Amino acid sequence: MNIHNSQSDDKLLPVRKNKISTAFILASILPFTVIGSDLEEVDALSLSGEIIDGRLDEILSISDEDVGEFVSLERSHTLDLLLKNEYRNADRPSASGDYGPKIDAWVQYFGFDYQTQNLLPWLDIQAGVHSTAKIHADPNKSSRFYLDGHDGFTLFTGTVNLKPTDNIELQLGRYGTDYYAGTLDYFVPLLDESSVRTTPSYKEGALLKVNTGSFHWYGAVASRFGGGYYSDWEDYGVTTIDPTTGELQVDEDYKYFLSSIWDNRQDSGTEIGVGLSFMEEHSYQGMINASQMYIDSNQSFWKAEIRAFYAQLIGRTKDNNSDYMAMMGLDDEDNTFAVSGQLTFNRDAITVIGSIGQVGTKLSPLTLVDTDVGFSFDQSIDRNHEDMLAWQLGGFYQATEHLNVGLAMVITDGYEDSSKQVEVVGTGANFIVQHKGYGQLKGLDTTLILNKAVEYREGSSFGDKLDYYDIKLTFHYPINII
Repeated sequence: MNIHNSQSDDKLLPVRKNKISTAFILASILPFTVIGSDLEEVDALSLSGEIIDGRLDEILSISDEDVGEFVSLERSHTLDLLLKNEYRNADRPSASGDYGPKIDAWVQYFGFDYQTQNLLPWLDIQAGVHSTAKIHADPNKSSRFYLDGHDGFTLFTGTVNLKPTDNIELQLGRYGTDYYAGTLDYFVPLLDESSVRTTPSYKEGALLKVNTGSFHWYGAVASRFGGGYYSDWEDYGVTTIDPTTGELQVDEDYKYFLSSIWDNRQDSGTEIGVGLSFMEEHSYQGMINASQMYIDSNQSFWKAEIRAFYAQLIGRTKDNNSDYMAMMGLDDEDNTFAVSGQLTFNRDAITVIGSIGQVGTKLSPLTLVDTDVGFSFDQSIDRNHEDMLAWQLGGFYQATEHLNVGLAMVITDGYEDSSKQVEVVGTGANFIVQHKGYGQLKGLDTTLILNKAVEYREGSSFGDKLDYYDIKLTFHYPINII
């Protein structure tokens, strides 16, 4: 089992392609939304929906009724293939072992997804095959979870979907929890685990969806999880280190989730999501995510977002964390938090984004509690060290109908750990180029991210000054087979 301990990584989020109402398209601007820890990547620092093309006037001229969803009662099925080709090369001096410091991986992803619609009035099925193949990976460097070590891997997914009414669906099996891959209709707090590796994130268990007007409810139980940063299925449970072998071991258990989304964007521009999770002998966690969009008299688009997260360790995990803190000579803390806010402005071909975030205690990596949930991002440096403040300012320009370029700067200030003996001050710059395919190559989207960053850590075992670089090139091409 791999432990992802917030050694920041790249987390630009891919763009969803759903065709939806005007208000929903506008509200879906999420270029800097970062989810996960040490998992940070933004596969495409881009604006969702048509806003990415800067065509705000064109979007505003379309009525919600014209682009409203059409629900067919006819029986049908689809088979889709998603191709991703991705190259990653980086130097991350604060990472080691499976995490770095030198990183090199070039992979090809094949994602087959089959699903039925109205197979029976009360039944549908889904099935998926997700395979990542190695094109090249330097054996002397880390592949940083793009591969299973330095080898390719395949995951199989699938669910039986029971639909007792039009507003209720129960998925049994290996269900998707990746909003940016399209397996969740919303960014559902705590349940969503949108990844920026090639394979989407999945859980094994049961997922219940209930829609009641503008409220959307999600209840889930899971015994295992896979995809994203994991090349195999991993068990939920309390993670410990075997005192004899030194290897990680997990006492299997279930994790429970309950979330609700209030989607009132078409009427007031507001969306609020609340999520809770619980795992025995591990933790209680809670998250809230809220956004408000506004279009002023100049037809400029504004969106304000806030996010807050809290985790409280319990039982054996709390005791294990205390032991770890004592062993490292650190203060004993059994809870942590993260708060973040973001403001987005868009007019014509110009988009400007500013964000700020603060995190609390950095817990033991064995807890797997992720505080890297703020909006500020960087391809290289962390935003969730001990008591860390991070803020960001970015600008994007639509050079042509199909070409977008952007530059995002981030500044961080915190500590390596709760002893607060080593201060961490970082600065990072991310240059992004994104091209959307057209004509014969429509659907072939390309993203290039170039990152350069530096951290000052006087007195750190890593060194007083750490220089980072990161290069990521991604090609993304969906194919509808049936």
